[in-house]
Amino acid sequence: MAPAVTFFTFALAIHIAAIVIAFGVTFAYPVMYAVGIKAEPVKLGKNPATDKDIVYYAARRFGPYISSNKVNVSVKEQPDLETAIELINNKKPSTGFKKKWNR
Repeated sequence: MAPAVTFFTFALAIHIAAIVIAFGVTFAYPVMYAVGIKAEPVKLGKNPATDKDIVYYAARRFGPYISSNKVNVSVKEQPDLETAIELINNKKPSTGFKKKWNR
């Protein structure tokens, strides 16, 4: 009587499982990332200079940052309100993007 499971069917099952696991993780990662990136922003308080809210965004495309009145400052971790006010008020205005057509 021949065995029900041969070495060939066992090896084939291992390879199929590896492919399913590999592609499953590959295709599931963008979905998990999209769900994780939608973390709720944290309102730190109001900026006394502009009377606008200061909001901390924990997980975004380019890393965590604080924002107030269209001024964004990258941070490594959630700052307290005093530090956030100082960072927002001391941010240098951007010079903008200037494309050079002639070199």
